[in-house]
Amino acid sequence: KEAAVSAALTAASFLPGFDCGRLYELALKAARDGYELGLSAAGMPPVGAKLPQRIELAVNLALRYRRDPEKLLQELNDVVGFGAYASEAVPSAVGLVIAAGGRAGEAVRLAANAGNCACCTAVIAAAACAASSPVDEALEEHFEKVRAAAPFDWEPLWAGLTAFAELVEGGRDVFTL
Repeated sequence: KEAAVSAALTAASFLPGFDCGRLYELALKAARDGYELGLSAAGMPPVGAKLPQRIELAVNLALRYRRDPEKLLQELNDVVGFGAYASEAVPSAVGLVIAAGGRAGEAVRLAANAGNCACCTAVIAAAACAASSPVDEALEEHFEKVRAAAPFDWEPLWAGLTAFAELVEGGRDVFTL
């Protein structure tokens, strides 16, 4: 269910008019739909953290502490978490996007300062922001630093992702490639 919410948020960020308010609404809807799907498939409530409630907690914390990044990160870590599990990464990402006002660079900066295993949170937050807003100069600056420091040829990756995106845009069923 958490992976479906992550995918839904990323895909939804490509919709016209997507903003932080819509992110919150769509995250809650995807989480609730995933919970209902799990309930109907298993015939019993899904085990584990309840994603809709965790998203609500993260957003409430983001709204309360958005002007105090240190307190925001402390509270998000203590209440929701910054682990690799989607039940932590998705709500934290939504909270960081809200706190950052939809700016990808700021959301990633917050995640980088969160510590723990916030890399998943950073990726989800950046993906949810990036498609619906212009490239943040701060994010581009950080990427240039990564590109300079990492001995990795990014061009084939970009070419492959671009080709994949073109298949999706063209209506191709990418699940049967």
